[in-house]
Amino acid sequence: VDDYVSTDQWFSGGNNFYSIIVWFRLNQYPNESQEVIWQHRADWHDKFMYITTYGGLEVNDRHGGTRVFFNHDISVDTWYHAVFTANNDSLKLYINSMKVASAERTFNTDWDASYIGSSIGGGGFGTYGFSDVNISEMSVWNTALSESEIQSYMVTSPTADEEGLVSYWNFNEGTG
Repeated sequence: VDDYVSTDQWFSGGNNFYSIIVWFRLNQYPNESQEVIWQHRADWHDKFMYITTYGGLEVNDRHGGTRVFFNHDISVDTWYHAVFTANNDSLKLYINSMKVASAERTFNTDWDASYIGSSIGGGGFGTYGFSDVNISEMSVWNTALSESEIQSYMVTSPTADEEGLVSYWNFNEGTG
């Protein structure tokens, strides 16, 4: 089913500390890149994860012409716990609680500047197609989670009252 969830803005102001956690499974390799999540602002000031045509998970923190991205190979029919964290000077990608990439981050994010929209599951902004993925849960945090916190949330879902938890979506209700 071609479907997605449109969400409210994840953050406001100038917070450079954040984490995004997504449990997902790719059902088949796409013929075109497919977004998993997207926080979109004008002039390509975006935060997003998408599936590439060659079976990679690409994670981007883009600020106009400055783009920090990671790419990690993924397999069909395998569940992944993907975590993208940022602070004032670095970005990190964790897959199944293992850090697989990190990079220097040299820009600030103003989350309110030219906000356009946010989506889970693809197709929300027409740039990439709908994702042929299952997403079981997603959480957004206003802090850069530590490695031990990431390991903990891989085993136990948030309870919705954790400090720093901004939004939490649990998609295992079936239809609706």
